[in-house]
Amino acid sequence: MVVAWLLLACLVPYGVRYLGTAPPCSCRLLPSTGGALGRLWRARLTPCGVWAAQAAGALSNPGKPGSRDMRDAKMLYVTLKMDWTADPEVSGPEALKHMLGEGEGTAAWGDVDGLRHKYFLYQPETETVSGVYVFFSQEKLDAYMSSKLFTMQGEPRHVSKVTATVLDVMEGTECSIEMAEWGSARPSQEDVAQAAMLIVHLNVDYTAHQSLPHEQALRNVMRADGMGYPKAFRAVLGLRSKYFVYDSATETCSGFYTFLTRAALDAYVASDLFMAQSAFPYIDGMAYSIHEVWPGTERTMDLGAWTGQSSAWLGPVRQGAQLVMSTPAGQGGSVSAPRTETEVRVERKGDSKEKAALAQATERIKGLERELEASEDVARAMASLVAKEEPRCSATMKRGMAAVARTGELHERLAAAERRLQDAQQRLMEQRAATTAASEEQDSKLAQRDAEVRALTQRAEAAERHGAELEDEVDTLQEALERGSAAAVAAQEKIEGLEMESAGKEEVLQGVQQQAEEVCAEAAALREMCDAAQQEADRANEALRQAVAQLARLKEKSKAEKEEAQLKGVRDIYGNSGSRGK
Repeated sequence: MVVAWLLLACLVPYGVRYLGTAPPCSCRLLPSTGGALGRLWRARLTPCGVWAAQAAGALSNPGKPGSRDMRDAKMLYVTLKMDWTADPEVSGPEALKHMLGEGEGTAAWGDVDGLRHKYFLYQPETETVSGVYVFFSQEKLDAYMSSKLFTMQGEPRHVSKVTATVLDVMEGTECSIEMAEWGSARPSQEDVAQAAMLIVHLNVDYTAHQSLPHEQALRNVMRADGMGYPKAFRAVLGLRSKYFVYDSATETCSGFYTFLTRAALDAYVASDLFMAQSAFPYIDGMAYSIHEVWPGTERTMDLGAWTGQSSAWLGPVRQGAQLVMSTPAGQGGSVSAPRTETEVRVERKGDSKEKAALAQATERIKGLERELEASEDVARAMASLVAKEEPRCSATMKRGMAAVARTGELHERLAAAERRLQDAQQRLMEQRAATTAASEEQDSKLAQRDAEVRALTQRAEAAERHGAELEDEVDTLQEALERGSAAAVAAQEKIEGLEMESAGKEEVLQGVQQQAEEVCAEAAALREMCDAAQQEADRANEALRQAVAQLARLKEKSKAEKEEAQLKGVRDIYGNSGSRGK
């Protein structure tokens, strides 16, 4: 056990040395007089190295958001209800959109102190213009809300109602913001014009389930060093940022998402990750809205810089436990983490309280040194063991640092691969959209051709019905012709009988002949009418045959076009699959 403690005592100072984060330690400012155990006791004072940096919360990554940044940040959500009939100069959203974009109406917010960004949004369904602000601190937010720039937003005639809500940015949000990059180093007007924002509100019921009994439990779910729920959104394609915010007054947890494209937003809304948010037992309802991002927003993006500092939380320390960390020879005494039930606290060098504590500690050390003189041999043995194990610890630390460096390289390569994957998936989505558009266009053409075929079919059916009517008329004329022929035959027979009976009755014969001539004339007229009807019927039949032939050709052509479109779709699908396989 002693060897294990000494190995740890050897590792920590070397880790601090190689990390380059070891500040001057208060234990090194003490005189190095007395025995080895006395020096070990002096190490119980203020922590040094990484312990001091963690306790002070000084570990930071400037430029990248940290958990302390999120704890200090505030969101302001302002909605402006529009009345486009109140002001002739601003008669619609396009006029206001032009004023903010081309007219540089958003430039004034680029100089607001403490503002990280402001999104200018519009929702056509409700005719509402919105502003989504993120400030670095409550102080900067209060200063802005008391300024003329904020209060004047409700003065224009086309603004009928203004609502402003201050929301608390939750720790853990640093894991899900400023992820996907804009198309350029600084967002351009084209970038923000393609972007879209999704706003989701979740009502939290702390009485619904024992797993979430209060607000602090929800915050622990979000914290990066807790459950780290915001980390799940790192894999969402096209997501620039998601801010997790909370309103204690209404017990509402909200998410403000910024997507680089509307297509990426729609894909996320259709995903299981989005729908799962309302499935938790303590969520009592979900509402969301989709907003356009207006031009001019690019002037109020990525202002200022995050500190990158993370909130330190070392937790309560068990009473009586002691960790001793030694330093190499010639570098002063050892250091141990103080073991109290209060949070670890670092006092700065030169502070009056520290000086008083050092004076008291010096007096205690002198008394303890007198009591521990008899244990000097044990201390020498421990120091000897430390000296023996020190080279091996140093080599182990070097290998560990090399592994850390390799891990960093692997993380960078993984991030690059993720970016390439996102680009490839974005291109695939665009290609699918283009293919879908082409397919819809082809379907539209086929539908138009089908409509033409149906129209020709109806015309052919009408011609067929007309031909049937003409055939009926021809049949009627033929029957009349037959009756006329029969009458002519009967008249001829009667004439012959009269000639045989009275050859001398010339006048009667002439009358009969005249009657016969009239009958013949009538029969001839009927025959001409029948011929004309037959010709008309022939023309109708010919038109019917042509219509039927044209209908057959159109059906064959439509069938060929459909088969060709289907074959082309199959070739496109297998062509795309082949290109991806390659």
